[in-house]
Amino acid sequence: MIYLHPIILYQSLPLPAYDEPLIRVLGLVKDWWESKGYYLGIGAIKKMPSQGIDLSAENPWAEVRWKVDYYITLGPEHKAFAFLQGWNRQDAIGWGADPLALVGEYTLSRMLTQGTPEGIIDDNPAGGLIGHEIGHVLGFGHAMTPAPCIMWEWWKGLSHCLAPYSTARLLSAQGTHLCPSAPKGETP
Repeated sequence: MIYLHPIILYQSLPLPAYDEPLIRVLGLVKDWWESKGYYLGIGAIKKMPSQGIDLSAENPWAEVRWKVDYYITLGPEHKAFAFLQGWNRQDAIGWGADPLALVGEYTLSRMLTQGTPEGIIDDNPAGGLIGHEIGHVLGFGHAMTPAPCIMWEWWKGLSHCLAPYSTARLLSAQGTHLCPSAPKGETP
């Protein structure tokens, strides 16, 4: 089992009410990956300031990794999923590689404005992006195989990647549509 530490790196307090939607969305993504045989434990949300991280960078992954590694010992069984408040690049909305997945304001804002967490998973790219970046943490590259697969067509949401299986079926742990294999080590 992989233990996933969710982290919000914030610019200033108070934060918008991200906690509840974030935990619900991560729970649905966890269920999706577990339906593929990858088991995740989700920890409590940690919040830490984002000082020292260049929010204008196309890819602040290395800076975030250094900051996260200072607070959490990452390794073979402990990975991190970071939301970086204030990082709002439309040309690079997420990055992931072992041991850290990173998304920015694009995903955070949609968790609050695009309806229910289930709707984000079903119909919105934000839910697919979360699942996709967690896939990179698990060691998957971009699947160069036919759809549907979260590592290939994440922007269509998890429902699309489940093909004939609905979120309701996924949540009842009955979904069996497997994501095609993908080469390891590729980053976005």
